[in-house]
Amino acid sequence: MKILISLVLIANTFTMLAQKKVSIQVGDKAPPLNTLTWLRGDPLTSFKPGQYYVLEFSTVSCPPCRKSIPHLAELTRRYQGKINFINVYSSEFDREDDAYIVRIKNLFEKLNQQMPFAVAIDNVQASGKSYGVHSWPDIFVINHTGHVVWRGFLVNELDAVLEKLLAATLNPQAEKIKQSQFSAALQEVEQLKKDGDFLQADQQLKALMTSSPENRGLLLLTQFLLWAGQDASRATAVLETMLENGEDVLWVKLTSPVTQHAAQLPEHLVNKVLYRAFQETVLPEMKASILIQQAHLFKTKALNSKDDRTALHNMYVAQTLIDSLPKVDTARHAEYKTLSLQYQYTTTVLGGSPNETILQDFIKSQPEQFPWTVLIGDVIKIQNITAIKQLMAPVSTCIEDAALMHQYSRVASFGERKAQMMALLGNREAQEATYKKLIVYFSKVNDTKRTTFFKTRLDAR
Repeated sequence: MKILISLVLIANTFTMLAQKKVSIQVGDKAPPLNTLTWLRGDPLTSFKPGQYYVLEFSTVSCPPCRKSIPHLAELTRRYQGKINFINVYSSEFDREDDAYIVRIKNLFEKLNQQMPFAVAIDNVQASGKSYGVHSWPDIFVINHTGHVVWRGFLVNELDAVLEKLLAATLNPQAEKIKQSQFSAALQEVEQLKKDGDFLQADQQLKALMTSSPENRGLLLLTQFLLWAGQDASRATAVLETMLENGEDVLWVKLTSPVTQHAAQLPEHLVNKVLYRAFQETVLPEMKASILIQQAHLFKTKALNSKDDRTALHNMYVAQTLIDSLPKVDTARHAEYKTLSLQYQYTTTVLGGSPNETILQDFIKSQPEQFPWTVLIGDVIKIQNITAIKQLMAPVSTCIEDAALMHQYSRVASFGERKAQMMALLGNREAQEATYKKLIVYFSKVNDTKRTTFFKTRLDAR
């Protein structure tokens, strides 16, 4: 499982705001808001002279956008009558998307009482494009003359910015330079990491926490990503700091790296991160993603357990989590059904009685390569001979179908799994024949890399 967020991505977001040529920058006149559908607030096409505005572009599937709602609501109440707050939900595609509009309206209905600010839909990204919005959230502060005086993506930075705005002490260019310097500092951290100077990178992050306390949550997240996979004790210490001090951290962004490195982290901390992330999001698909990660952890514990009762208990917990996935849409429901069948079959294999009916239902669900590969890998790890025999025919069919469709990665993946299964059955001749067929196939399609790989596997047999 790949980490979904990296130091590069964090730094690049700041770089985009500070350096990238976009249509609107600090000092520019704010474009009018056209083609919006307003869910709350009077329709606004231009910014009225003498009034101040905070304009945030969001999307439904953006965790930071969801996390910013309470803070934006608090600011709306604090500056009522002084500053106008507008949250524009952009479509994630530059085309009409009726299903997306439904998702926005559903979110608004669910959080209606938590969103006292004006809310609008930018279905075809018309307004977002005019502002040069490339990622979300993207926040603009507009002054009494209709000019953009600040742009950023962290809502917690607004407190200090808005105080200065109303006190007439906000220096737009100084704020822009500050963002640029912060971006450069994060890029330096990334370079230090690439160079292997983790201690210096860590010192740089600590210095930034002192100079930019409003970004502490982001910097702690970056610090965890720095040490995850490098130094378990340091990564654990950072995680403990975030959890114990109630830091303003986007917990959803931590789920993948924490799950990936769960074997090196205390189990109770991993569970706390997943719990907070689950509580943080209202999106069914995001909640489902977190439950799937939690189930994966329990399944891993089950497969690694030396005690049969403990293994089955953990597998049943994993199965329960998968079966509790929220309903999202038809496509996701079918995907979750396939995942449930995958877990059900693995449970029966772990229990010593592989259920071929469940396996056939799994096959009929037309799984993609990933769940297939995971299921086969689990069976190989358990080393249940009956299950391996049950899987042999469908795996062979998968290889043949993939070969006909020139899906080379699929042929290689399933071919390697089939060879491993042959070895577990003690059929060395069949294993050798499998490798030879793969070598011939990839030689014919001029795939030198895979041909060499399988020749190496054959020689090492």
